[in-house]
Order: sequence, then structure tokens, then C-alpha cells
Amino acid sequence: MTIVKICGSGFPHMKSRSLSLVLLAVVGFAFSGCASVPMADSKADSDAKKIEVPSGKALVYVISYGGSAPFGGTWVNQISVNRENRGAIAYKTYQVYPVESGPVTVLATPGATQAVVKLSAEAGKAYFIQVKSLAFGRVAAEQVNEATARQFLKECSLAESL
Repeated sequence: MTIVKICGSGFPHMKSRSLSLVLLAVVGFAFSGCASVPMADSKADSDAKKIEVPSGKALVYVISYGGSAPFGGTWVNQISVNRENRGAIAYKTYQVYPVESGPVTVLATPGATQAVVKLSAEAGKAYFIQVKSLAFGRVAAEQVNEATARQFLKECSLAESL
């Protein structure tokens, strides 16, 4: 009687380590998407990073930074401010919007889910919202302080807004 022992993957010609590497590569490619959005020029980016608030207005920075790796870099978030579509941001990009004093609602939507941040803007002040893309098309957003935002902005580039 002959006994055949079958181990591992069912591919007797492949070693277990080789199969593991192949499976790891396939999974890596499946989650390695790279989202892109139209970018502003470098002068606009450097000017925006100065955080100079125009007279009689407030500024709202929406920064895509952080989230669930590897998913954070794969989603594009549509941004609206006070129900007006303002364009899209991807991982390590940001947009800045001058707004009037008063209530401001920022909505980030990568797909079926959304994150909302509401604030009361005062003329002469800047506000910073961090948007984090999460796994499975989810999104989170929160207001952050200026020091934290400046750290994020060092690694981010200005995306065009509508």
C-alpha cells in the first residue's frame, strides 16, 4: 500500500515559503491603490501654508492625513463646505477655504459614508480639520489645533478646489 502525504497548499512543487510570498504579494497589490486628485501649483501650496487669514474672513483647512494604513492612501474624499461641493482631497493633500463668520459645516464623503464637522467661524481666525480615511470606505474627521495642523501640512500638498 502506498501512502501519499499532501502538505501545505496542495501545490507539491512549491515550497511553503514561496507560496506565502506569492500570497503576500497578491494581497499587497490588492490594497496598494493610490488615489489622486488635481494638484495646485507649488506657489499656491507655499502661500497657503503661511496661514494668512484675509481681512473680514476666516479660513478653514481640510487636511487628509492619518487613518488606516494601507487604506488611507486609496480613497478620495469629496469635500463640501456649507453644502457647496469644493472638490476632492486624497491622502496627504489639503484644501483651504475662506469663509464668512458664522456656522460652518464641513462634510467629507469617500463613498457611502460621511464625516461631518461643525464649527462657528470668527473673522480673522483659521480652523483646521483632519480627515482620516479608514478601511472599507469609511471616513472620520475632527477639528485639530494649529500646531498639529502645521505638522500635517509639512507632509501635505495643496489640492485644487472648485
